[in-house]
Amino acid sequence: MNRRSYAADALAGLMEVDGDRRSGGPAPRWPPMHTTQQQLMQRHYDEVASQGPVCDRERRAAYAIKVCGTRALGAHVLSCPDGAYEQLQFHACRHRSCARCGAVAQQRWAEQELRRLLPCAHHHVVFTLPHDLIDLWSHNRGPFTALLMHSARQALLQTLADPRILGAVPGIVLNLHTWGRNLSRHPHVHCLVSAGGVDAQGRWVATRRNWLVPVKALRARYKHCLLQGISQGLRQGWTLPEGSDVAQWSTAIKRLWRKKHWNIEISPTYEHGRGVVLYLARYAKAGPLPRSRPLTIDDSGCVSFPYHDHRTQRTQTQRLSAQQFVRRLLWHAPASRQHTTRHAGLYNSNHREHH
Repeated sequence: MNRRSYAADALAGLMEVDGDRRSGGPAPRWPPMHTTQQQLMQRHYDEVASQGPVCDRERRAAYAIKVCGTRALGAHVLSCPDGAYEQLQFHACRHRSCARCGAVAQQRWAEQELRRLLPCAHHHVVFTLPHDLIDLWSHNRGPFTALLMHSARQALLQTLADPRILGAVPGIVLNLHTWGRNLSRHPHVHCLVSAGGVDAQGRWVATRRNWLVPVKALRARYKHCLLQGISQGLRQGWTLPEGSDVAQWSTAIKRLWRKKHWNIEISPTYEHGRGVVLYLARYAKAGPLPRSRPLTIDDSGCVSFPYHDHRTQRTQTQRLSAQQFVRRLLWHAPASRQHTTRHAGLYNSNHREHH
């Protein structure tokens, strides 16, 4: 075959492929490519912002993730004392939603909490916000977050203060999470609770093994404190989701008063709280998806990532469009100047040194 006939055959092949595409024939599919949260934010945030309103909290998180480790934040020069080697080090954003900045913050947070723990067994307790209230929570993040953590704290302290149960003050570490493992909207509070406490006489009182409190009593106090606080917030003028009014939310609260099952999980006894602290450290800093979680994007623009489904105890794959992924990630950005970790009882800063 001479050069001219070879070129003609190649051109004919290209025209045939192009004709198949124009006629709706199958287009070649490329394997999914690995990507990062920063790349997705850089490429798709502007499109997301043009499709709907973006609040200041989400805008700050998006900007921080986009420019972290780039020239936009400036840099400094790292050099050896002899001047033989120099390296330009770009500055980090240190935002709580940035997966790039998470490793150092996680280690620092874990070390601080581990120094706080008492040398005793601990329980892991999870308080979940009813999903009927998520829309109201998302429009009032500041006061609702404070109320949610206050309700969990008071429920534990009041229940364990009962002489029939423990009659003592435990140590409690509370940490707020707003996501499920597939980035769904799922506000809940993780609590690390010491398996015992100090009574009014200053003596240590231990709980029974693998038993902390009766769940019904804990659920009743949590429900009472939370729903009473929401009713008060509505009277004080909380922001309501579009298309709803106070009467509708009052009806929803009455329905929740009658609801018997509130999702509260109490783990068996851990011989020490180290494991729970290290687990919480992965999510207390650096947002809902750690940097180690693999992200892939296919030729249709859909992002996929694996997650562990606690119901089936299997690894599942969540597939979202790039715009949906950016929206979900930004929804979980914490409000500025709001603590997502709090301490109570023996772990309160005012009493830690004394106890």
